[in-house]
Amino acid sequence: MIYNPTLKELKIFAKEDDTDKREYKNDTFVCTEFTNTFVKNFAEKGYFSCITILTFENKNIGHAIVAINTSDYGLVYVEPQSYKIIYSLEVGDNYCKKVNWNCNFIIKKISNCFEIKVKS
Repeated sequence: MIYNPTLKELKIFAKEDDTDKREYKNDTFVCTEFTNTFVKNFAEKGYFSCITILTFENKNIGHAIVAINTSDYGLVYVEPQSYKIIYSLEVGDNYCKKVNWNCNFIIKKISNCFEIKVKS
């Protein structure tokens, strides 16, 4: 049976899983592969998660991460390349600041199985 994990169960999974240890390779193992691997491994442990697509302002790229509706904390996001848990993610946020990356990607749209948020 697949169910929504607690935040503690998510943190335990993140310590045990090795998706974040994979090497990023342009055109062969990028954000979508990290996200798909996370979702697959998470489901094999009995937990539900879904792919989230971020669209950025003034950028011709998107980015895939994971959304999880924890049973005790609510909706959180995970950057599967680092297993950084993001407790709050809104349209207009600078994604790079959320995950401690050196870039400036302002979120225009968040799309996942739980909700869709768009900058108006």
